Amino acid sequence: MSDVNHTRFLADYQDLKSRGERMTLITLVAAAGSTYRKAGARLLVTESGQMTGLVSGGCLEGGLLLEAKKVFASGQSRNIEIDMRAEEEGTWGLALGCNGLVKLHLQLLDSRSDANLLDCIASCYHDRVEGLAISRLEDGDSGCEWLFELGEQRAGTLQITGSQRAELVAAAPAAANLVEIETNGRLERYFVEQIRPAFSLLVLGAGPDAVPVCELARTLGWYTQLVDHRAAFIRKAVRCGADEVIRAAPTELAGLIDLDKVQAVVVMSHDVKVDAGYLAELLPGAVPYVGLLGPAYRGEELMDRCDTRMVQHRGRVFSPAGLALGGEGPANIALSIIAQIQSHASAASGKPLAP
Repeated sequence: MSDVNHTRFLADYQDLKSRGERMTLITLVAAAGSTYRKAGARLLVTESGQMTGLVSGGCLEGGLLLEAKKVFASGQSRNIEIDMRAEEEGTWGLALGCNGLVKLHLQLLDSRSDANLLDCIASCYHDRVEGLAISRLEDGDSGCEWLFELGEQRAGTLQITGSQRAELVAAAPAAANLVEIETNGRLERYFVEQIRPAFSLLVLGAGPDAVPVCELARTLGWYTQLVDHRAAFIRKAVRCGADEVIRAAPTELAGLIDLDKVQAVVVMSHDVKVDAGYLAELLPGAVPYVGLLGPAYRGEELMDRCDTRMVQHRGRVFSPAGLALGGEGPANIALSIIAQIQSHASAASGKPLAP
């Protein structure tokens, strides 16, 4: 869950590209100390000054607009380092106080090209598959050499040997890494990314309380599928914010949804028989998080109907779904459920950040 999620950013990129905009792509390739974003975060700046994405909490973006103008003027890529750990005024005359250091790569994107790295990354998100991206970070290049792998398929201009590729991947254990290797006595810098599709959420039940769940998931950039067995509910749910709205009875679920790609499920049709049917389809699989809406005794009843016990599925079935955040109403319940899914998927404690 620590992977950078590009869903909304990529949608904005595709829109800007369709307009023929010249763009500078700014990629955060390394971070140290306390920083708002981590490696893999991206910012796009158009020649007219429009921005999409973030590489900080907003404190760097104004200055990066000026840096992007230099790229537009020269047509050459650049590497810059911004140290925010100093108390005195530093970068662009600002005392930023984030107490971290970031390394950024800036490159000019040709909107007329059919084969940008961002297009390849977007294909991973669209097809919900994993890919590998390797970019060579050099100052002064007219572009950025890159290699993208999707299974056996390859795209890009970067030429590296099999041994170099293996060395780069072995040196990059996390989702996004800056890696330096020596080639013919020269130190070269590469950015290695394991591209993973958006987090996948399945919501079973399209009642009114499913709407804020889908809306919050969309805000987070999750890929959300909403399923209900009732035609009337499906018709009303078309604009709920889900990526897909599907009519399916419990016995049809596995045939219409690739459950192997689903990372979290919320069962919330409010019909005990139907919810038990959905749960019976889910339990034999390996979905990491299954949340059951309603009180604990209702969850036990659903488990009884599936001829199993909650204790046998401890760690992945949560009843009632959600964290104890307080508040009432669908929006508060949705927040508590989404927060629990985020915490579980990230293997985080859910406790306050303060020590």
